[in-house]
Amino acid sequence: AAGVVIEAGMCALPSVASRVGGIPELIESGETGYLVDKDDDEGFINALKLLLEDVELNQRMGENAFKRARRLYSSRAHFQNVLDRLVAAASS
Repeated sequence: AAGVVIEAGMCALPSVASRVGGIPELIESGETGYLVDKDDDEGFINALKLLLEDVELNQRMGENAFKRARRLYSSRAHFQNVLDRLVAAASS
């Protein structure tokens, strides 16, 4: 499910997901989508309604999700992270 959240962000789409596993680390609730409790069906439906009914909110959160995904999960970010770790390992 984590990959789906990252892919949605790369497509400038906000996510609505449950607070399980590593998902809370991927979604900034209220900024890049919404996090709801695992068994909160009503909260999940309400979050989806908000995004479907408020086009500006949907677009803003989608843009935020894209910026976050690109910053944290793009190939460039990945290679920079690997390079930083290699430099740190070589320095110690």
